[in-house]
Amino acid sequence: MRRKLLSLLLACALAIGLSAPGLAAGGGETLPALGRTVHGFRVTDRGTLDAAGAETVTLVHIKSGATVYFIASDDPNRAFDITFRTPALDDRGIPHVFEHVTISGSDKYPSPNLTFPVFNQTYNTFGNAFTYDNMTTYPLGSLSEDQLLKLMDYYMDGLFHPLIRTEERLFRREAWRYELLSADAPLTLTGTVYSEMKGSVDLAGQASFNHEKTLFPGSIVGNNSGGDPARIPELTRQDLLDYHETYYHPSNSLIILYGDLDLNRMLEWLDREYLSEFERKTTAVDGGAIAPLAAPVSGRYEYPVEEGSAAAAVADYGMAANGATGEERIALSVLAEILNHPGSPVIRAIQTALPGASPFIFFDDTYAPYVTFGAAGVAEGGEQTLKSAVDTALAGIVRDGLDREAAQAVIAGLQMDNFTCMERSNAGIYLALDVAQHWAGGQGLDWLNRYGAALEKLRAGLDSGCLEELAAKYLIGNPHSALTLTVPVPGLREQEDAALAAELAAKKAAMTEAEIAALIQETADFTAWSTQPAPAGLVASLQALTVAELPEEVREIAVDEKTVAAVRSLAAEADVNGAGRTVIYLDLSGVSADMLPWVSLYAGLMGSLDTAQCTAAQAAGRVSRYLPGLAVVPNVVERRDGERLTLTLDWTSMTGEEQEGLDLLKELLFATDCTDTAALKTQVGLIRQNAELTAAAYPPGIQLNRAMARYGTAYAALNQMTGLEYAAFLKDVEALLESGPGRVKELLEAARALLHDKTGALDIYAGSGEAIRAHRANMERFWGDIPAGERPAADWGGLSVPAAREGVVMDTNIQYNLAGAGAEACGIDGSGSDLVLSQVITDRYLFPTLRNDLGVYGPYFMVGEIGAFLTTYRDPNVKATYDAYDALPRWAEAEELTQAEMDGYILKTYSSAALPSGPLAEGVNAAKYAERGRGTEDRLRLLREIKATTPADLKAMAPELKRLVEEGARSTVGGSAVLQANAGLFDTVFAPFGAAAPLTRGALAELLCGGVETAKAAGLLLGDGSGDLRTDEAVTREQLAVILWRLAGCPEAEPVPVISDGASLSPWAREAVNWAVADGRLSLDTGGEVRPDGTVTKADLGL
Repeated sequence: MRRKLLSLLLACALAIGLSAPGLAAGGGETLPALGRTVHGFRVTDRGTLDAAGAETVTLVHIKSGATVYFIASDDPNRAFDITFRTPALDDRGIPHVFEHVTISGSDKYPSPNLTFPVFNQTYNTFGNAFTYDNMTTYPLGSLSEDQLLKLMDYYMDGLFHPLIRTEERLFRREAWRYELLSADAPLTLTGTVYSEMKGSVDLAGQASFNHEKTLFPGSIVGNNSGGDPARIPELTRQDLLDYHETYYHPSNSLIILYGDLDLNRMLEWLDREYLSEFERKTTAVDGGAIAPLAAPVSGRYEYPVEEGSAAAAVADYGMAANGATGEERIALSVLAEILNHPGSPVIRAIQTALPGASPFIFFDDTYAPYVTFGAAGVAEGGEQTLKSAVDTALAGIVRDGLDREAAQAVIAGLQMDNFTCMERSNAGIYLALDVAQHWAGGQGLDWLNRYGAALEKLRAGLDSGCLEELAAKYLIGNPHSALTLTVPVPGLREQEDAALAAELAAKKAAMTEAEIAALIQETADFTAWSTQPAPAGLVASLQALTVAELPEEVREIAVDEKTVAAVRSLAAEADVNGAGRTVIYLDLSGVSADMLPWVSLYAGLMGSLDTAQCTAAQAAGRVSRYLPGLAVVPNVVERRDGERLTLTLDWTSMTGEEQEGLDLLKELLFATDCTDTAALKTQVGLIRQNAELTAAAYPPGIQLNRAMARYGTAYAALNQMTGLEYAAFLKDVEALLESGPGRVKELLEAARALLHDKTGALDIYAGSGEAIRAHRANMERFWGDIPAGERPAADWGGLSVPAAREGVVMDTNIQYNLAGAGAEACGIDGSGSDLVLSQVITDRYLFPTLRNDLGVYGPYFMVGEIGAFLTTYRDPNVKATYDAYDALPRWAEAEELTQAEMDGYILKTYSSAALPSGPLAEGVNAAKYAERGRGTEDRLRLLREIKATTPADLKAMAPELKRLVEEGARSTVGGSAVLQANAGLFDTVFAPFGAAAPLTRGALAELLCGGVETAKAAGLLLGDGSGDLRTDEAVTREQLAVILWRLAGCPEAEPVPVISDGASLSPWAREAVNWAVADGRLSLDTGGEVRPDGTVTKADLGL
């Protein structure tokens, strides 16, 4: 899978179709014949979409050239999607910005603030827009055909008649603008996309961009379709208008319709309302291809990170598959999956050559096809080691052949993914996105069928050596290859931030008083414009149903309960043949606090180490074969007797192979070999890196878990098994593997013994009636020899919990702010009314206040049975956001809305609650619901609570919101400088992953001398000559050198070092810095620079 693929998430006038004989109205009626013309469309193809079990029709609009692809299904969750091929011509983010503005108002719907009210106040199951490298796509879903048509009208008018053509302020809101709040305030640069993209591309993602630019020099491949924040301010409104004129034409579009839809009605509407106004045209879309390179190329790039961050680089080694056929592209994608599988010869070779690095292999053909072999966490020069290891391993594969069992297993896993693709919620939406993505890449509309057929062909033909031949053709000795290294540079982020601040300060200084006054007024006017509510009449015009028309229907799924080998078994019959889904809960309530992380680690090692019966490579392959998609995670589950900490095992398998899968699971659980120290070091390092990357990739998830740790012992225990505490534990394990590996093995064996107990376990299964009977017979064998002991509940009362208000330093230049509380603490427990009000608060308060005014990309109010949480995603603010949170209770008490307005939020909430999923997922969910002692009546009660919500409920929630913001937990994830500037908001600021917070002069004095006065008396802190010691300022590297030099008695440097940026040293610091570098107290970077203005962390002092 491609690492940097950007899915940049934002989130129809009712027409009666004319009837025509022979057209489908959903439900399996006759579809139009090949060659027939219907409402201006000609049928160009009839077929099937095998993964969905559906018939398909492809039509082309004769006048405009638009293509329509209809996936006929009886799914009531209908879907629409329109996609345009939109190349990223440069790094300014034009496709992304236009994605935002195109659904922010139109000629027919002339309100810039209508999008989110529409998504939050209509009967829709999905409303979004996504920018990919080569396409922009606009999917919608609804349980009502009438509602879907109204939403289609809103989207289509925005796409073809966008408001930005007459409203310039939309560009400034969504792209970039300058703001000035007062004459004394700093000039700032903001904008929705600008803020969103700050921090959105991590080191691995930027390494991928760098690698593509090197592998395809001069091509659009490697351009950032989302936008580089450094380049976004180069963008103009005219650029957007020109781009729209070029690429947003029906001839360059694909429209996908899915579900139980009246195709005749849809085609008539599309032709009449939009497509008939356009004439067919040819749009030239750059495919990114270049002439094959005659010789390999290489490149080294720098990536800015916080001072004190780890300096481990990312290496990429890739080969272009020039001239690869469609069939070869699919085969290359499968080969990459096989090579990327744990235990493959290439992965093992990289791990051996680069201990501690995280290897990865992927195929990409968004534009030109290529395969990349990479490793994260390497040192300078590691790219050459990577290349040597990969070349040697590939030569061995071509010479000796692939491991047939491992390759079969990987292909079987891919086939299972294909088989169960309709199990997802909003399956039609994601199916449409899959089709659209391959259409945009020039691979036609039938790629999914060709992919399924290719998997079967490859699986049957592995002995022919076809994949080895493919490797020899494209991966061995390919002159069109590139080797790149992307190196993080600690402190460079601060330098870039300082440079931007200086640039903005200089720009303000050059402004006249009149220009300053004008910008202040413009800022105020812009805020008023961007926060104005959408006209209620426009919102109402897009609602197709009333609350009274909502059906109170819940599909009843019978859940059968039995006891199998002393373990409770809940089974739900699902209308699926050939597959079943199993969920096993292993009760951890008796595990002592000190053993919790060891159990988590043992579970994480399963499948990556040898077992008593197979090697690690064989184990990984068999997991793909017999336990596809296996998830092994600790979590808190509500059971009949309350919340329980469990180890959850969840997978879907072919019914005829379930026994093999259960035997393998038992082998992994109870016979994983933890005696190989070298293997343990490798795998623990990879697990630790993954824990850190997961935390950095989605901070709100970490924040939520840490907040909940304050509101229940089970969550406090879970916090020790996941997130930041677990990552810190893994660092300790790595150290212990060096000093006392025997102890690590003892504790892992103890963890395994704790899992070998079925007391309190639960088995959940969904499948056909025959599959259920076979499953229970298999589980009798699985549980049979596992003991059920008497294990008292562990005492977790002494577990440490996160601070009530904490700042978490991570390597990011954007923030994530959370305020939340458990249900008992705040009184918000996820009732039907609470769910509706969360929509009201998000739409009417958070989005206008935080997104439209303060530039936050994603502000949300999340509620559930566990509690309520205010959270922001990619937020340029800290204090301003918390001020908005604090004002929420007053707003809720004062807000006046009508029942008609509340009904809109009821429609959206109801559609989400009624959203269907696949039969296996529905069966498992019904069993989980039954385990909580709930049934159909409880589900109906929730729907009735939703429908009964009134405006008075919002005012009644105000005291609960007050408790949430005043007494709840608070957490900000951000860069060190920002958190230090806002340190007064937090009880603690800490850096879990080495991106340590800068030390202040006062903190340094406390560390070195026990206090500021002592440091002053010793002559270590001299201040500015007027008595101000500037204790709140961050210590610079040259200041640290001076203080350490004075502590050492002002010695001379021997020998005097060569410092490439020595000319930038302050005169009073030169002698001290020379000594500090010569004595090893300060280090030089790879360029020989000391960076005198850089900040200092505890790590710099060895603390």
